Amino acid sequence: MRASRRLVLMLGVLMAACSNLPVPPEPAGAGVAAELEDAKAARQVISGHLLYRERIALPPDSLAVIELRETPAGQGRVLAEQRIVLRGQQVPIGFALQVDPARIPAGVVPAVRAGVVVAGRPAWVSEAVPIEPARLSQDLGPLLMRQVVQVELSRRMRCGELEIQLGFAESSMRLLARGEAHELRIAPSASGARYVGVDDPATEFWNKGTKAQLSVRGTSFPECVELTQPLPPLPEAFRAQGNEPAWLLELGQERLRLTLEMGARHIERPLPPAMRSTDTTRYFSRDGGPDLLVEIQTRRCADSMTGMPYPETVRVAFENRHYEGCGGDPASLLQGVWQVEDLDGRGIVDRSQMTLEFGVDGRVSGHASCNRFNGGYTLTGEGLSFSRLASTMMACPPALMQQEQAFLSLLPDVIRFELSDEGALRLHAADGRQLTARRR
Repeated sequence: MRASRRLVLMLGVLMAACSNLPVPPEPAGAGVAAELEDAKAARQVISGHLLYRERIALPPDSLAVIELRETPAGQGRVLAEQRIVLRGQQVPIGFALQVDPARIPAGVVPAVRAGVVVAGRPAWVSEAVPIEPARLSQDLGPLLMRQVVQVELSRRMRCGELEIQLGFAESSMRLLARGEAHELRIAPSASGARYVGVDDPATEFWNKGTKAQLSVRGTSFPECVELTQPLPPLPEAFRAQGNEPAWLLELGQERLRLTLEMGARHIERPLPPAMRSTDTTRYFSRDGGPDLLVEIQTRRCADSMTGMPYPETVRVAFENRHYEGCGGDPASLLQGVWQVEDLDGRGIVDRSQMTLEFGVDGRVSGHASCNRFNGGYTLTGEGLSFSRLASTMMACPPALMQQEQAFLSLLPDVIRFELSDEGALRLHAADGRQLTARRR
């Protein structure tokens, strides 16, 4: 059972590694040997070789992945990585993982974990090997790998604004939330099926039929409900962009265009067939030129320059460069009815009604405490703004009128919005005032 739990955890780690579109990796064989010698000379290398006991040949398109991650269990942020296209090479597979000591946070004991990916899925994985920062340059010798038992993420649930995927195997489960995999094991419960994180007891999933309760690292989320609908197709005109360096991706009905180098370079190709999985759409194009890989994941993303939320995280790999950014229409995150629960840190009057309803037509309406209001809203690449606000003129008790005035005076000054992991909408005014609401 313990081995099974480890395999599930290792699967999650490797799947997270594989979700990043790879820069075309170096070939195996002589190139690896040369890299090994150069890296040893630099004395910032962790070397070794991968193997397994089973008499099973690796397919020619297999990919070896070696990572240094920031926790002793081999989880957390990737600090260094090496990917090797095997092209028919079999075990043992030599590696030389070059590490920049400056990337390792003070007090952190990272760990090496490795594996082999076949047809886009992890097939073999090793245990995590902790590395003392004072001894980065070392030869680990053989890293024994075990075959991965695949766990299908067959269920999707939504917990407030957080969408999760679930897979079950024996008395354990795998949880994928915000792109991070967690292994949980079954625990005693009075009702339903309760699972607790193997490495983090503050991560808990309590399944009760089509609903569940979820906590991730101590943060509790709204009640989770089953999602039965498949992922919607991408809109006919899809845009994504990123920064440092700036890039723009446009997908039409029949063409895709990638704009690079501050608009000076355009790569335009026929739109290849979409490859869809539970939460991700992928495109791969060769079309007589360099490989172009696009991955669009249904996972909320914030623009690195403006903080604007977007519904999709987008990664692009092209010509030995890896680009990451955000895509989709931010308005889709706003549309619907929101119940205001806090006005500039002062709460709200008991049993009062303040709501915001964002329409698909750029209109906003709702209750302002006493009166109804309506107006327009505009989303740009820089933020959110409200305009042409008007309300009815009913009179109410002074406390409600004062709250309504504060609410209606804040909206015209809003410059941006954000969504918390717990599903709260926050509107920010230019002078620092804030409004917090939740979906009704």
